[in-house]
Amino acid sequence: MKNLRDKIYDHCMLVLKERHAVLRQEWQNLQQAAASETKSSMGDKYETGREMLNLEKQKMATQLNEVSRQLKEMEALAFGRLNHFVQPGVVVETDKQVFFLAIPLGKIKVDGQEVFVLSAQSPLGLAMLQKKEGDTFGFGAQIYVIQTLT
Repeated sequence: MKNLRDKIYDHCMLVLKERHAVLRQEWQNLQQAAASETKSSMGDKYETGREMLNLEKQKMATQLNEVSRQLKEMEALAFGRLNHFVQPGVVVETDKQVFFLAIPLGKIKVDGQEVFVLSAQSPLGLAMLQKKEGDTFGFGAQIYVIQTLT
């Protein structure tokens, strides 16, 4: 049976792979739209439409690159070693919230439990890095007590 960390990891990977597939399909649709764009007698209207397609393609390429980078980052997380302190790839259960230090994905639900998936470079991620069970960390007006690390 999978532990909570494995379930969270699998859920994050599923979300990223679905996002990647949608973006790739949208990219292909834009490619087809650009290929079928024909010059009309309207001149400037053609150029404006073509430029808008190019801007959409650039935006889509940026999003695709970001999702690809996040997938690689997730795949690079080290599992299998004991987690004595907060580091990327660790599930941090506090008195208020469960966190998974990985990529900036936000709130997800796994087995009915709300988990906040965040980057180690985020302000909250930085606040908890290198802490261990029983330590506290603060963010804004909140003080969190780390109960378990998995």
